[in-house]
Amino acid sequence: MYPSGWKGVNAAACALAALFPLTSAPRQSASAPLPDVQCEARLKMLFTPPFPQLGRYEVCTSPRQLSDLVPAGWQVQQLPPLDALGAAGTYNRQRVAQLYGGRLALVARGRIDGSGQVESRTYISPHPDVRLEHLVPGTLIIRFIICCT
Repeated sequence: MYPSGWKGVNAAACALAALFPLTSAPRQSASAPLPDVQCEARLKMLFTPPFPQLGRYEVCTSPRQLSDLVPAGWQVQQLPPLDALGAAGTYNRQRVAQLYGGRLALVARGRIDGSGQVESRTYISPHPDVRLEHLVPGTLIIRFIICCT
């Protein structure tokens, strides 16, 4: 997908990530399994950058509550939906704001190191469905993965 030189860029990014965290959120040393999740390409197209320069994104959903999925020690906060979902995706921000109607989203963010990769996770609940027509009571999981090997 990327030119051959990108492998070196990913390796350099991984080395930098060890020195400078992707976020100030908690870190874990091993990749925790994601139970009861289903990854959705259409949600990925909405909520992540169309052409990431490093690594790759996965966007998955789970019917489980955010509190059942977030690793121990990660802070859960209430944020406005546009702050929770970020500015990188192509989703209709006005429509998402209307869906939430002033309601805040529960959000947890953190980093997981291990298995030759660095992974940043964002958990959001409730979350919009793929058509931005209603809120789903489960949890949206946005994973950004940089492989180091």
